[in-house]
Order: sequence, then structure tokens, then C-alpha cells
Amino acid sequence: LVEYWGGACIMELVLDVEIPGTPMAVQSVRSVQAGKFIRHYQPAKVTNWKGYIRAFIVSKLPENWTLLDGGIAVEYEFVFPPLKSMKKKTKQDIEAGEIIYKITKPDLEDNLKKGLNDAMTGIVWTDDSRIALGKGRKIYGTVPKIGIKVFTGLRTE
Repeated sequence: LVEYWGGACIMELVLDVEIPGTPMAVQSVRSVQAGKFIRHYQPAKVTNWKGYIRAFIVSKLPENWTLLDGGIAVEYEFVFPPLKSMKKKTKQDIEAGEIIYKITKPDLEDNLKKGLNDAMTGIVWTDDSRIALGKGRKIYGTVPKIGIKVFTGLRTE
């Protein structure tokens, strides 16, 4: 039984992964005009990041993993390193484990969660449209990482 936003439902935790490294925003495809044509591309940094996420997650999946195709719930945690400009006290609080939220870019929904969801499509789930419930947070921490928990068992019909 998992409590979610004041309600409760029976869900099973099927994947719990921590991906090391500073989270990266994945923005939309970029476009450039080349003569009469418009070329669409994603910067190499973005495709490399998605490749890293995919390879790391594949290495953590059980051998008998099958793609999830029902209702999915996902918890996201994006942990960023403290800023050099932060007050000494704030850095000490972070080191002591206090939660300090990141309220600057990149944005949680469009750039962080979407990029992660796209990278996991075809590896963890058939399509990220299967995610019916999700919550996330951006915080500062001493060890930059992405934490992701995937649950199944949502009633969808």
C-alpha cells in the first residue's frame, strides 16, 4: 500500500535506481536552416546523456525484465551539487542531510522528467504515456544523481 497525494492504492515497486552524475536538462529538438531546407537535430551532449541513462538503466534491470505496459507511477529525485555561491551555512545544512530545494533552471517537468522518460522508453516501459501518476523534486545534495522509483499496479479500468 503506497500513499500518494492523500490517497492510497496498492502498488508494487518494480524498479529503484540511482543514476550517478549531475542531472542534465533535455530540451526539444533544435532546428537550423540549410538553404531551402530545415534540419532538425539534438545536440551531441543531449544524445550522449540519453545514451548514458539508457546504458546505466539496462545494466541495473533484472535478466527477466519485460517492458511495462500497464498503469505506471514514477517518483523522481534530481540531486544537484551545491552552488559555489551558496552561503557556508546552507552548504553545511546540505552536508548534514537537510533538504534544500532547487528553484532555478532546469525545470522539473519539461526538461528533467521528459528527458528521463524518453530515455527509458523501450527499456523500462513500452511508452511514457503509460505513466499515469508521477511526482518529483529537485534538490541540492553532496552527491549529484537521479533517483527513480517505478511502481506498477495502478487501476486503469
